[in-house]
Amino acid sequence: MKLEKLNRVVLSDLEMKSIEGGRIPWNKLYKWAERAGVFIALADAADRFVEGWNAVECDCK
Repeated sequence: MKLEKLNRVVLSDLEMKSIEGGRIPWNKLYKWAERAGVFIALADAADRFVEGWNAVECDCK
């Protein structure tokens, strides 16, 4: 099935499967999920670092 001949903006799930050959790209989904997890972990670590940095009281007067 050619995408140019459909002349549509939105495709249903069945139409997408027929265009992609009926397979769901699990390896690509897994890689994106893994990258998202790493990003979330880094953002959490940065937030905890900033909270710890701001919690220190300095007597540098």
